[in-house]
Amino acid sequence: MAMDSKAMSASAIVADSVSGSHVLKIEGYSRTKELSNGEIIQSSTHSMWEAIAGLSVTTLMEFRAEDTTKFVTVPPSDMHQHIGRLLSSGAEADVTFQVGEETFAAHRLVLGARSSVFMAELFGPMKEKHTSQIHVEDIEPGVFKAMLHYIYTDSLPEMEKGDASAMAQHLLVAADRYSVERLKEACFKFLRSPGNLKKIMDSDGFQHLTSSCPSLIRELLANVAP
Repeated sequence: MAMDSKAMSASAIVADSVSGSHVLKIEGYSRTKELSNGEIIQSSTHSMWEAIAGLSVTTLMEFRAEDTTKFVTVPPSDMHQHIGRLLSSGAEADVTFQVGEETFAAHRLVLGARSSVFMAELFGPMKEKHTSQIHVEDIEPGVFKAMLHYIYTDSLPEMEKGDASAMAQHLLVAADRYSVERLKEACFKFLRSPGNLKKIMDSDGFQHLTSSCPSLIRELLANVAP
């Protein structure tokens, strides 16, 4: 049976940057035909055309566009360099630490942001909140300086290779004391090496650490145990 030309409809979807589907909806008919991009409706391939001659045909095109535009690509962070210059220059420092014979200038906000202990010490009800100089006991100046460097830059300064194991041991104690958790975990990771662990266990400092910080030693051994 010949088909009325008014009842025929053909369409094609050509899209470079969108994805979607072509849905043919026939009023009065309960079935639909989904087509992919680039396909067209061919009347000769659907036997139903003979049954619906004379009916009006409505085609609905549904598209879902995906935005592939990337946001501004930000270069690697150099914030640690800027914050580190605050420490090295001492600019606008508002607190100093007396450690042995050395004095270190620092910034309360930076220390408080990086350490919950410093936050409580400098901004809580403790007496150091109202003083500009704090005396630190039981930490060597070099160890305190290295910890400050880490707090400001998220990295450690270069040190002599032979001093690495001893420094890691002292930094572990300092990081635990001031709750600098990332530094503490870094020390545990370094000491996890069997060679490093054996070296510090054979040292006099480890015996002192065992007697003075038993809980920390238990945590250390729990981290390095296989």
